Amino acid sequence: MDPPAGTDKNPRLEQVANVTFEDEEFDPGSFDYYAYEDGQIAAIEDDDAHGKVLHMPGGYARMANPLNTVQVQNGVSLTFWVKQALFTDEETGDELENDLAGALFSFENANGTQRMYFTANGELVYEGVDGEYVANAATDVKTGMLSPAGEWHYVALTVRDNGYNVFVDNRQRIDKTETNFDFAKIVRFMAGASYLYIGYGADVATKEMWIDDLAVYRNQIGNAERVINIGGAEEVYERYVTVGATDNTTAYAGAFAPMVTIQNGETLHMSFVNHTSGTGGNWNSWALFGTNGKLPDETDFVHYFALRNDNWENVSWGNANITSDFNWDTFVADMNGATVDMTIDRTGNTIVVTSVITTTTGTVYNYEYTYTNESMAATFGAFLTVDNSHLVLDRKTVFISQKYAPGSLVVGATDNSSNFFAEFSPLMTLKGDNTLKISFVNYSPETANYFNWVFVLTNNKAFGADGYKEHFVIRADAFGWGDGSYGSHPSQDWASNEDDWVAFRTDMNGATVDITMVRGGDTITLTSVTVGKSGKVYTQRFTYINSDMEESIGAFLTEDHSHIEMISIGQQVWSPIKE
Repeated sequence: MDPPAGTDKNPRLEQVANVTFEDEEFDPGSFDYYAYEDGQIAAIEDDDAHGKVLHMPGGYARMANPLNTVQVQNGVSLTFWVKQALFTDEETGDELENDLAGALFSFENANGTQRMYFTANGELVYEGVDGEYVANAATDVKTGMLSPAGEWHYVALTVRDNGYNVFVDNRQRIDKTETNFDFAKIVRFMAGASYLYIGYGADVATKEMWIDDLAVYRNQIGNAERVINIGGAEEVYERYVTVGATDNTTAYAGAFAPMVTIQNGETLHMSFVNHTSGTGGNWNSWALFGTNGKLPDETDFVHYFALRNDNWENVSWGNANITSDFNWDTFVADMNGATVDMTIDRTGNTIVVTSVITTTTGTVYNYEYTYTNESMAATFGAFLTVDNSHLVLDRKTVFISQKYAPGSLVVGATDNSSNFFAEFSPLMTLKGDNTLKISFVNYSPETANYFNWVFVLTNNKAFGADGYKEHFVIRADAFGWGDGSYGSHPSQDWASNEDDWVAFRTDMNGATVDITMVRGGDTITLTSVTVGKSGKVYTQRFTYINSDMEESIGAFLTEDHSHIEMISIGQQVWSPIKE
């Protein structure tokens, strides 16, 4: 349910379908199954790596378009696993080119007179009453994005109002910005089409392939959804990434940290420890590269800027648009062993890099850089490098958050008249072992402990959806309830008598709240840190253990005669992470 009219200004990401094909989660009757001429009908089968999957050995499937039930604002996104059959020449045994012409999926109207489809080459074709469009046809360019065939690949596609982008196996393969065609037409068609087809929609039959874990979203997904979905092939990441030789012999730009990409309205945070010789030049330290979402060895790589640790960037070849409070007499020694907390914020075509640097002796420095480029690509990429130094990046600190302008996403009527469980934030999906971070401002009437925010964890279903199940409900006043695994109420550190609760009620009106939920296997730990309007800090902690918890779980915020103004929603970029 959306907030009251007039409060929903920012596009809100919402997962409208999550098809796993697993027995307990999938209704086979929700799909129609077909066969091409001389082919075999599509069917749900077992796969060694993915469990239950949709197999199309010369067939295809159809489902009702799940986007019909929501309002799309600025895009449509899909994520899925796909494996194309590997074909070989019968005489030579040589591997043949994989199917680049057949549709991986398509959207069509009820009578099949209009369509939009997408292929393994990244080709996007639209044929509607309001125009036609084609990009990345295999006859013009071969992207190789699903090579090699015979292996599973994770695809994340976003079609937005001005183009589309495609990530495969966590790597951007297409970022198309279109100025000669109104892509909003395609977005509207995808949202309003009657059917979503899998393995059908092009002029030729799609060759044999397999699909798993199909998710459909209204609006544009972020990095949290583009990363590899561990519902399929699982990769466990090492927590710490060392960049550069530990003896500090790696030359400038001789080694790179993994790249992370963000879109407009997103913020990237990461933390790393910087190591230098302690005696070199000011520049013998970390550096940050900003790009168009591509790495230096990729086609169409664009290098926007290089920002060094020592008040220098390569656009002005100096310190333009940089501020800092470094002590240059001790700078070289200070940077050896320093911890860098870096935030990269994108708003439109402007990037702001803010670093809080803490030395081993406890001295704190602040460093900020602003970069603007009116031709910036839809995807911005950032990665760290070194210069006769090395650094250790902590993957657990790398988060991407969606920002919300003040008043753009409000849950509950602003006069605090909304009843308990009447208005809801977007459902926030957490896949496997991961961390969710939410920030918001809470407003209350100051009349009851419980007239404040409410946090709900579910089986990845929104309130009121078929199959909805609650794991637990936690209130702002350290009270809650849930299923048989609920356990004891959250612990709190602020109230031992009624006078304390009176102060709490007053302080919650205008309080800033940060909620962090961490999942590790069958255990959820929830921590809320609230800064009241008086400046007092209120902390509560809660642990939930359930061995039957779903692989994907969902969380949302609601209210009780109060309202919430969202600041940001973020998730860890990499998961799961090995300790």
